[in-house]
Amino acid sequence: VINKPKKIEVKEEDEAKSLGDYFEKHGKKVKEFGLFSKYEESHKFLKANMYLVCEHLGSYLVIWAVDLACEDKHELKERVAHQAIIAQYIMELARSLKRDPRDCVEPFFTRIKTAEKQYKDAFDDEFKALLVRIEERKQVRFEDAKKKIAEEELEEREARLGPAGLDPFEVLEEIPAKMREAFETQNTPLLKETFASLPDGERERVYQKVVGSGLWVPSADDVVGVGGGKPPADAE
Repeated sequence: VINKPKKIEVKEEDEAKSLGDYFEKHGKKVKEFGLFSKYEESHKFLKANMYLVCEHLGSYLVIWAVDLACEDKHELKERVAHQAIIAQYIMELARSLKRDPRDCVEPFFTRIKTAEKQYKDAFDDEFKALLVRIEERKQVRFEDAKKKIAEEELEEREARLGPAGLDPFEVLEEIPAKMREAFETQNTPLLKETFASLPDGERERVYQKVVGSGLWVPSADDVVGVGGGKPPADAE
């Protein structure tokens, strides 16, 4: 049996209007609450900071717990998740009683300290279920991060493609080692030497690749030179 909660007056200015505002205004205090491990400590802290008690409290703690899971700080993650369940239970009690959640802090802690096994088991089940959801969110974050990295890499690749749609990085890996060294060090004499050493058919094939990838910006003399079996006149 839960005693009828006493109405608690809280100033409107203490209430954050959005989750973002709540994070900015109360994040430090919420994290302080998230580190408690004893009901007595949590009870005392919330009584002294009633403005924290709202739907955002549990949301903030769950997000933080996911952050901790991503950092593999599992012991701390579990402590914060436990505090998130406390916040969830207070909110559920408020909904069932149709009262302000701040009115339900005292009744919740009174109940949990003296509750029958069934109530405590239900609390523990919610806690375990939240840990599973946190791990699921962790995996989603990792997948989203991988997807973002892949998209950024694709954008970077598309941005560096040459006039023929060839990737200069890929072309660098395909051309002879000495020619690659010449491009990387901007060594024009070495570049001419390596072009001159290539067989006629391969020389033109390589030339088309370096031009098509943007590694080489040819002049009219370069095109004639390759066709005639000579190395291009100069490199960018």
